[in-house]
Amino acid sequence: MKLFLSPFSSYTYLLALAALVAAVPLGRFYAGDGTVWTVFGGLGLVALFTIGAMQWTAINQLGTSFRTWLKSAAVTAAAVSGVLAVVTTASSVVNQEQNPYYKAYDAFLVVSNDPVEWRDTNGEAYLLDAAAQNAGTIMATFAVTFTFLFLTCLIGVGAGLAAKTEYRWLPIVAAIAAVATALYCNVLIMAYSTREIGGEFVSLPPTYTGLLTITVATLIAAAASAFSIARAPRFIR
Repeated sequence: MKLFLSPFSSYTYLLALAALVAAVPLGRFYAGDGTVWTVFGGLGLVALFTIGAMQWTAINQLGTSFRTWLKSAAVTAAAVSGVLAVVTTASSVVNQEQNPYYKAYDAFLVVSNDPVEWRDTNGEAYLLDAAAQNAGTIMATFAVTFTFLFLTCLIGVGAGLAAKTEYRWLPIVAAIAAVATALYCNVLIMAYSTREIGGEFVSLPPTYTGLLTITVATLIAAAASAFSIARAPRFIR
């Protein structure tokens, strides 16, 4: 962890990470939805780790092996993703407890099939299906969030390593392909889930639509990152 961050002032990098740790969990209480804020956190990590990985050539020339540096980058990614995933999961859980309809606005939130009691505007109690949480769903939410954030860190590493090579175009192409494929998947799911109700066509996409499209985009970008990491220039392996 120290090796990966060595080219930077500790305060500079930590302040940037602290801003993400504060904004991602707290932002959803005031504006936007949970999915947007978690994705924003992932994009922030991509940027930070891209900047960090762009320093690899200089570190390598000082005698550091690629394996040692990459291990430090992975440890840093795991630590940062773990902290951000903990606070993000806690925020999602609290939001869901405050309003069971929050689940529709957070693709990373995992809930059980059990109903929860809620009240309408008249104060009448009713049951809302598939909105309950327990220890298992909370751990699943953390696992999904952590995996996404960790992959975004590795995507940043790959982008940073490619920046000063002949593959500098790869992150841009991967980003375009990821977004285009995710949009296509989303449109496809919406089309297949459209039903005629009362003479009108209504789209009722499954609850996993958001997470699926994000997963597809992330895996495409991660595959490009893996290629960049494998092809990274190194004087000392």
